[in-house]
Amino acid sequence: MVAGAIDKQDIIIPIPDPQVTGSPDAGARVGKQKCGLKVLMLDTEGIYFDWQSKINQTGRHWDILRTDDVESMLSFLEQSRYHVIAIVSSQHIHQSWRCLVKARALQPIAVRVQLPGMPMSEQQHELSLNHAHKVFSDHSTIEETARTLEYLVKINRLLNKQAIKSYLHTDSQLPTPPAIYEKLNSLLGSEQSSTDQISHIVSQDPALVATILKLVNSASFGLRRQISNIKDAVTLLGIRHLRALALSGHLTHKYPQNGSWSLFSFEHMNLRSLLVARLAHQLCVEQKASKIVQDQAFLAALLHNIGHLILASRDPAHYQSVMKHATEHQIGICCAEKQLLGIYHGEAAAYLLNKWNLPNPVVEVALLHHTPQLSADTEFSPLTAVHIADAVIPATSNGMNTDLSNRLSKSYLQRLGIDKRIKDWKGLIAQYRQMGQSLH
Repeated sequence: MVAGAIDKQDIIIPIPDPQVTGSPDAGARVGKQKCGLKVLMLDTEGIYFDWQSKINQTGRHWDILRTDDVESMLSFLEQSRYHVIAIVSSQHIHQSWRCLVKARALQPIAVRVQLPGMPMSEQQHELSLNHAHKVFSDHSTIEETARTLEYLVKINRLLNKQAIKSYLHTDSQLPTPPAIYEKLNSLLGSEQSSTDQISHIVSQDPALVATILKLVNSASFGLRRQISNIKDAVTLLGIRHLRALALSGHLTHKYPQNGSWSLFSFEHMNLRSLLVARLAHQLCVEQKASKIVQDQAFLAALLHNIGHLILASRDPAHYQSVMKHATEHQIGICCAEKQLLGIYHGEAAAYLLNKWNLPNPVVEVALLHHTPQLSADTEFSPLTAVHIADAVIPATSNGMNTDLSNRLSKSYLQRLGIDKRIKDWKGLIAQYRQMGQSLH
């Protein structure tokens, strides 16, 4: 985590800021934790026997309970509440995943992390990311690990604020994730999955098939030939992109455009998100990011603006007044949402995606794509890719000329050391900007 002032031109919203400590609003910011965290650790190999003393040496006073037995850990989970559940990777990786899944069910607000121990394969690493908020690498220092845990705890608290719950649960129940998403996740973890199996699962939902085919055949996807059936889509896109499109399509059905809403097109916003997803994925490839980061960036970009649709479909008249307020006072939509609704679209999206147990980097993108400088990032991540792509592709046009745009955070890009790379990506960015302008 790097200290430094936030650029004045960055869009500032009242969410945790890891770069500021000792402020009057310290309880709502991510700085050095004043009170200790309560941590439950499973360390079957005894690798972290001295972790308590190492944490103490950083000036923190955490309550760390370490056990080397799975059943004991599950018993502790049932008896007491913890801020952090930490699993040290071991030879018994499936037991570790079982604990993370159980922890998620018993203590959904706790942060779940995997600490480095025994080596893992790439597939095991990817599956761990499906269960944990963070999988730490071997090169993470004790200070970096501690700061990241404090940051994740603060983010989790933010996502469970009563204001968000009250607003989103007032009139209707939030949708549940589609069963197809879990089925595709299961196939991802199997080495026996085939194109026929994937196609069969997706084909069980004809409406979803129609939505996916509509998306992949749109100009926003940029394919050179027409895709007429889901099997071709599976072959061409792969299971990960298909899974992302299935989730996006499900939400499109759950939040349709209200007949009284005309300020912006839900379809155009979804097509723009697809453009952002394609560019974010391509930026990951250009940066030589891992396959996991590429896939998470694509999924996160598809869903990053779903909060706009949630708020506009939930109460069209009220959201229209929010956009009018933003235009009249010449402020960004995020600030207007916070002033009039008490939450902004990133919080609404992140709350839903967190409830669906989507990977933490995907949730973080929804929450911070306008303000990535408030994250704990020290290296290129899905948030980086989506923030850049979302900032350079023109915002969806609307009937009030409200500022819906994102803006590049110079401080964030400089912290990551990639601010100079924007020039290298100039040609690629220009191509996607042109496609974005065609949606207007």
